[in-house]
Amino acid sequence: MCLIRITVVRKIDRYLRKGNKYVKIQYSNDTICLSEIDSSTGMLYAFVYNKEKVVSGSNILFFKTLPIGVWKEYNDKGKLQKKNDWDKQYKMSIECLMQIMKERYDIDLTEEPVSIRYTEKTRPIYIVTYSYGPYTNRWITIDVNTGETLFDKRLSGDFL
Repeated sequence: MCLIRITVVRKIDRYLRKGNKYVKIQYSNDTICLSEIDSSTGMLYAFVYNKEKVVSGSNILFFKTLPIGVWKEYNDKGKLQKKNDWDKQYKMSIECLMQIMKERYDIDLTEEPVSIRYTEKTRPIYIVTYSYGPYTNRWITIDVNTGETLFDKRLSGDFL
């Protein structure tokens, strides 16, 4: 996910692991990408450095597949060029969504197999998909403005 600015990755050099956290170190021709993943919270932090160990590129944060937090972009000299606050678009915080899912549906968003999407096509909503197995999923749609459940269905079947 942190390879937005990296075109060719030569190799993954190392994985470092301690408890629920692990760090992935990736090298490209002119940058080093460090990704820290916490499997207990679903958070992914990514940092891009140039070969002189100066922050360049971006510092980014994800919860599952949702971009969150303040993303920072730097130039080659390590000077901050741009900030993008992803949390501004979410009127309901990730923490609030986690609490709703735990209280109403007994679903822990930090556990697999859950995927979360955010869209504003018709109105801002979170779409949570919980997998019960290879052919059964539960789809829950939460209105971001009100916290109201708009859709909650379990879909089963072999769709191939």
